[in-house]
Amino acid sequence: MQTLQETGLVIGVKIPYGIKVVSKVQRLPTIDKPKSKNAWIYYPDADFACIGNYETNEKVTWSQDSPFDDQDERRARIEKRMQEQRALEQVERAEQLAELRRQYKSIFSNTRGVSEHPYIIKKKIEHLVGVRLDWQNRLTIPMYNQQRELVGLQKILDDGTKRFGFGSQPSGAVYPIIAIGVKLRQCS
Repeated sequence: MQTLQETGLVIGVKIPYGIKVVSKVQRLPTIDKPKSKNAWIYYPDADFACIGNYETNEKVTWSQDSPFDDQDERRARIEKRMQEQRALEQVERAEQLAELRRQYKSIFSNTRGVSEHPYIIKKKIEHLVGVRLDWQNRLTIPMYNQQRELVGLQKILDDGTKRFGFGSQPSGAVYPIIAIGVKLRQCS
């Protein structure tokens, strides 16, 4: 009978000794990339686990008393529980994003208009519509997704350092540039 760790090694997954039994998917490193999280394990009880490698798309199951008579039925139940867990996590993430959007709108409404800022002067931009200054004199730029929903804020410091607000989704987000009296330039 193989140990849980040996079963993981079969598909290149490094499972630490003493891994906790948790009824949600846990991310793990692979053998070839020990600092990555390119593998996963679903370990809902001490006698059964489902292990996968994202890079190779391989998946194996392990059980304490392998082989099961009802292994296919048990695997189907585990996969159903995993799908339910993923759906629950997606709902939780959507709720978190909705709360972040409310916070962003509140933060953005408590800022003031931009008259001068070192970054704007350096980039030779005369007027920007929708960009604001926060209480620390940082440029506060709203980021929108394709549905025109506010999905984050980007802050630009005096020295040009750029930071995204906690929970921002910068991937695919844009700020529609509305400049008055300025020739279009490449933005960075």
